[in-house]
Amino acid sequence: MAMNIRPLIADDHKIMRDGLKSLVEKESDITVVGEAQTGKTTVALVKQLLPHIVVMDIAMPDLNGIEATRKIIKITPNVKIVALSAHTDQHFIREMMTAGASAYVLKDTAYEELVRAIRNVMKGKKYLSPDIARGVLDVYVNLSRSLSANPAFVVLTDRERETLQMIAEGKTSRK
Repeated sequence: MAMNIRPLIADDHKIMRDGLKSLVEKESDITVVGEAQTGKTTVALVKQLLPHIVVMDIAMPDLNGIEATRKIIKITPNVKIVALSAHTDQHFIREMMTAGASAYVLKDTAYEELVRAIRNVMKGKKYLSPDIARGVLDVYVNLSRSLSANPAFVVLTDRERETLQMIAEGKTSRK
């Protein structure tokens, strides 16, 4: 018998919450335990209901999803956060993942992808929507390129590299 997954849905639009709840609950192993329309309500409900997962919108009134995620992870570190957002901007993705989210899913994807993200997160894995993953990978590759264009050993003189090599080999400067 599989464990019943208990998500809380946090989105400021009622139609989104209702739609997500009805779609997600078609899955036999998922039961939505609560809904919140603001960041502050989300934090309060997490303390009260102790869901396994929070499906978190980023743009919410009174406390955005990034700040709400920080607070939730601080008070209940075992609760997993699945960001569900229309934002594809790298800044939002980085902030949300740094705040402690385990997944980032775009709102314009099929609900099956959200369910896949929820199940992955429950197994202790991270999940990014394929479009998001491509963007993150591009940023990483560009960063790697710029770093390898200026590697540290290029800045060192021959003598400094030689000294560094000797230190790495455990040799001292004492005779």
